[in-house]
Amino acid sequence: MVIMLMIGWNKTLNFKVIHNINTNKSIENPVFISIVVVMRNESANILSLLEDVSRQNYPKNHFELIIIDDFSEDNSKEIVLNFAKNSVFKIILLDNIFGNNNQKNIISPKKRAITQAISKAQGEIIMCTDADCGVKPTWLTAMADFYAKNDVVCVSAPVYFAGADNIFEKMQVVEFASLVGSGAASLGLNMPNMCNGANFSYKKMAFLEVSGYEGVEHLISGDDEFLMHKIAAKFPKKVAFLRDERVIVHTQAQKTLKYFINQRKRWASKWQYYEGFAPKILAIFVFLLNLMMVFSGVMAFFDVVFLVPILIRFCLEFVFLSQILYFFGEKNKILYIPITFLIYPFYVIFIGIISQKKQFSWKNRNF
Repeated sequence: MVIMLMIGWNKTLNFKVIHNINTNKSIENPVFISIVVVMRNESANILSLLEDVSRQNYPKNHFELIIIDDFSEDNSKEIVLNFAKNSVFKIILLDNIFGNNNQKNIISPKKRAITQAISKAQGEIIMCTDADCGVKPTWLTAMADFYAKNDVVCVSAPVYFAGADNIFEKMQVVEFASLVGSGAASLGLNMPNMCNGANFSYKKMAFLEVSGYEGVEHLISGDDEFLMHKIAAKFPKKVAFLRDERVIVHTQAQKTLKYFINQRKRWASKWQYYEGFAPKILAIFVFLLNLMMVFSGVMAFFDVVFLVPILIRFCLEFVFLSQILYFFGEKNKILYIPITFLIYPFYVIFIGIISQKKQFSWKNRNF
């Protein structure tokens, strides 16, 4: 499996190298883009994102930012409104609304918010990120150029954790790099599996063609992956990963173990709802693989031959993860691969078990 991931990663398009474009130049015939952000209690982060968007080197009259406030309990909305007064680009602030009272418990708040935003969006391309993220000035230009030069309708792009200060956060960088790399590799192999909603885009036409989140609207998580799977089924070979440092989005690692577990539990809770056969098998395989790794570690105390599969796996994953970390410019984090490798099997088993209990909390909400 790891060898396949290496092959898939190397099949992803290094667009900057292939086309050698200069995103500081104004692009010809710019397409209109709608950036969609769902915001809840992000007063500490939203201003930074607004400033990043204002620094885009994409024509300011060819993109808009649609922010949906998901019942924030802080002053996030006021920050957006104050920034919008002097903004050089179009900002739309919407409230996340319930179509009727019956929808409150059957539709994911984020999926409902994104659907509402797209109904108002003027853009041909929808670009999604999160309110606690940061984007580079070249984000829109590089992405628009990729769409223009490739026959794609949906693009996943890289996300990484910035500003990791302690060993817990640095291990998250390594673990998250494995998720991003695995998702990228699956797209490189034309077997879409994972993506991240913090840097996820698609043509509005594709969203409408697959009826948006219809069929999965009741699931709290998966506003990115479920939609990608639906689009990939409707538009085979038109979903891609853009491996380009100019479109990297950065966010923050979880500061506490409690928030980390809740986040991973939320992510893991959706595996059994995948419609495709392959993603379900992969999820079960990864769980069983790590269970066997723990078993091998215990048996190694009785017979050293059980260390052989562990060492083989470590060598392969070290090479694969090193490639991902080099791409993100985080080669100093390579030193944290061994300790992450030792803890990872126990972490996967633990999250796999507790995620079967559907309850979790997120953004001061219980689900």
